[in-house]
Amino acid sequence: MRPSGDAAALRAEQSVPPPGPLMGLGGLLRAWRERASARTGRTVTQQEVGEAAGRSQRWYQDVEAGRTVRLHRAQCDAIGAKFLLDHDELQALILHSMGGAILPGVLDLDTPTRRSLQLVLDQQMPHPAWLLDAMWNVVGYNSAMASWLSWVTEPGANLMRWALLSEEAKHVILDWKMQAEQYLAMLRFTLFQHQKDPQVNALVSEILSDPYLAWRWEEGTAVSEGRGPLRYRASLAVHGGRPVTLECQTLFPAAAPACRMVILVWIDDEDETPVAWDEGMAGAREVAPGSVGRAA
Repeated sequence: MRPSGDAAALRAEQSVPPPGPLMGLGGLLRAWRERASARTGRTVTQQEVGEAAGRSQRWYQDVEAGRTVRLHRAQCDAIGAKFLLDHDELQALILHSMGGAILPGVLDLDTPTRRSLQLVLDQQMPHPAWLLDAMWNVVGYNSAMASWLSWVTEPGANLMRWALLSEEAKHVILDWKMQAEQYLAMLRFTLFQHQKDPQVNALVSEILSDPYLAWRWEEGTAVSEGRGPLRYRASLAVHGGRPVTLECQTLFPAAAPACRMVILVWIDDEDETPVAWDEGMAGAREVAPGSVGRAA
């Protein structure tokens, strides 16, 4: 007699191979299902997920094993509801199932759009601001950002590479391990969004060459597009080395939707309000204005 219920489902799941180092769709779905089981206090089985998607238990086993990678929108919605996925997680699932987003084109170094974006960056002074492309490369910055973090002026500057792999970031970002989880969540989303792009895959492989980050990637399930405000504690020379709380406000220019403009705001720890820039920040205004594309 064939076992039924959770026992049968759990027995079948023992044959599913563990996720690979980049945790593809199957591995992430399995992790999300385990998380949903913990949140609901009961085992969410492959059988009920398959039925919710209008298919069989065997079909969903194939999905988790990586043998079926295309899901219809209704199936994504049904799986998302079963796994209690948030907006970004569901968006990542849909993007992956559709084969990812259209790869963005590269902005020419000398175009009205790029010059306008640089003007917007410069007008954020004295707040540091930068422009990042879809691969997290720094393609523009204002003079305050160059004063705060001089690495942005270097050719090939990349936020993920600096934040996750550099020793400087581990000293500048005071709660580095917690923030590394945030960056890995955003990198997961980027991989789902541009899963076939060789630059993205090369960047992820480079990041995961670090044993600690590879372990956290394998253990984690968070996926984030990085649209909401992100706060972290930092210690920078421009602040005299004293700890400050910074909030990243992210904007997506309509003229360059594949890029994101990030503005750093200094937040008062006591009353949660932005801190007015005093004369101590005057040095950030004395650096020559940056140029969009200088670090591209």
